[in-house]
Amino acid sequence: MVREEIKRYSIELLDLNPNSDKLPAISSISVNKTGERNIVSANATGVSLPPAQVDEAALAEASVVLVDGHYMQACQAWSRAACAREARVVLDAGSWKDGTEELLKSIHTAICSADFRPPGCLNEASVFKYLKDRGVTNIAITNGLNR
Repeated sequence: MVREEIKRYSIELLDLNPNSDKLPAISSISVNKTGERNIVSANATGVSLPPAQVDEAALAEASVVLVDGHYMQACQAWSRAACAREARVVLDAGSWKDGTEELLKSIHTAICSADFRPPGCLNEASVFKYLKDRGVTNIAITNGLNR
């Protein structure tokens, strides 16, 4: 289902572990006509990737690279390489993970969940300041509705 939708929207999918039979980290959100939503999410637990290798040919065609902090070594490698090529790097920040501090060095835009809390941050204002102090230029914090 995910592969079909990605293809329909002309998004290039690069599978970092094509030989694995384990399920990847995935989040899916469905929204009905009234705006109510359902979220299904599974973190990347128990899945390991081979050492990160950036596909330079694919990256050369990218204007935006999206990372989420799962499989942190790969996120860091692709983000650094994207920055070196002046592609924009967007972080889908659901929660703070080991390695996020290093990853932020290559992030232009952070779209954060209300649960994303860097060390020492207690509220949205402190999250904005923390990210800005680390060079993130575009920041948004989503605020999911509880119904």
